[in-house]
Amino acid sequence: MLKHSVTAIFAALIISLLGIGNGYAKLSVNPRISFDKIPDNVEDFLKIRDNLADTPQGGATVFVVALTVYSRNQSLGEDFLTIALDTSRLRRVTPGGYDGWEPSPDFITSARLLLTHPWTTRSYIEGTSPLNGYKIPDRNPLSCYFDPLRTQMTDSITANVYIHSSGDNSSRLIVMRKNNRGIWKALNPNGLFIQTRHPVYTADDGI
Repeated sequence: MLKHSVTAIFAALIISLLGIGNGYAKLSVNPRISFDKIPDNVEDFLKIRDNLADTPQGGATVFVVALTVYSRNQSLGEDFLTIALDTSRLRRVTPGGYDGWEPSPDFITSARLLLTHPWTTRSYIEGTSPLNGYKIPDRNPLSCYFDPLRTQMTDSITANVYIHSSGDNSSRLIVMRKNNRGIWKALNPNGLFIQTRHPVYTADDGI
């Protein structure tokens, strides 16, 4: 935690003095993005989206929340993912979907791989660990941590952000794109689908 705090201070100085991001758009100075809880309905998820997704890291956090819900509840998770994904990763459907949209078949094919190792989605939330089975902490707020020295704008509406995983030795890339309403959405999150280290469970022999 101390290491992250020192890194955050250093990152803020670098961004302020050198203008990381090439002046294209606002990057979050704080590499730790917090949110209240894992939502269980679309209304609460939209509140998180509206509160966070004005920066690339905030939009990426929204996507992680959606992915975490998808690993538990595919029906609700698909609605969340539809909200969090760039429209290039969606398709029109009539009837059904969320507001007439749903994730594209190729995206769902990739996302379904997570169902065989659902702990991977939880590894992007701080406080999880292979040693605790990637249990999401019972606290408020929850948070995701992004590598402040690797995050960068690639053009005026696209950014590469790197999120920490508690089950990997290196951060993972999410390519984000800003839509016409100024909301950052996941364009290429494939790096998040790679399996992390297996959780460690302590067997209870009941004695």
